[in-house]
Amino acid sequence: MTRSLAAVAALAMVLGAPASNRAQSVAQHIAAGDSAYAVRRTPDALQHYLAAVTADSTSAAALWRASRTEVELAEFDLASEHAQLLLKDAERQARTAITRAPKDAQTHFALAQALGRIALTLPTTDRLPYATEVHQEAMACLGIAPKHAGCLHVLALWDAEYMRLGHFSREMANTMTGGKLFANATWVQAECNLLAAIELEPKRAIHHLDLGRIYLDEGKKDAARAELQAVMRAPVQDYNDPRYLADAKAALEAL
Repeated sequence: MTRSLAAVAALAMVLGAPASNRAQSVAQHIAAGDSAYAVRRTPDALQHYLAAVTADSTSAAALWRASRTEVELAEFDLASEHAQLLLKDAERQARTAITRAPKDAQTHFALAQALGRIALTLPTTDRLPYATEVHQEAMACLGIAPKHAGCLHVLALWDAEYMRLGHFSREMANTMTGGKLFANATWVQAECNLLAAIELEPKRAIHHLDLGRIYLDEGKKDAARAELQAVMRAPVQDYNDPRYLADAKAALEAL
């Protein structure tokens, strides 16, 4: 994966520094990454997180942040080779983060998010192995932090993706998992999980957009319109928010 020359130079200095200075540098890179991330300079944020990981490959804080950021950068470029590399790295970073901090909800969220995004690049019939682990990681996250909006959102999308399968595909999925994994997956459950995420983060555009999409799938046009309009009113705070806004606008125009 490419890194800027500045980041490479910074890494060279970090690796040659004493351990105490290196630890400080890791914290500084994470802080710089968080600052860039907060103002939607997401590529810059990733460079800092990767620099922190290079300086300390055991830093769960740097690992899950790098994973989360890579997934966001890949979201609207899934078909490209670069996006595939980002997602593979995101999965690897998240798995390592979990080994370092298994009781940190963010590490489980990062893996659930990465695996879910990878699954969406595959044919429907190839997604089932990912569905099992996505559910497992989302539930592990919520077991640690029951009010984690991101994990509630992942679980909602997991419910919705199952419900979007045709009858035959759902039957096959149930058979292959012993009839238990998807026992509680319903449109209502998908709605409830996203509504819970919205209650926690009412101004996050993506929560409203995905709930609107679920309502559209259910034929609830009035409810969908309300959520899509909420996307239009939401502040731009995440890297992909302009794309979400465009998607909401297109969906409203199609209603």
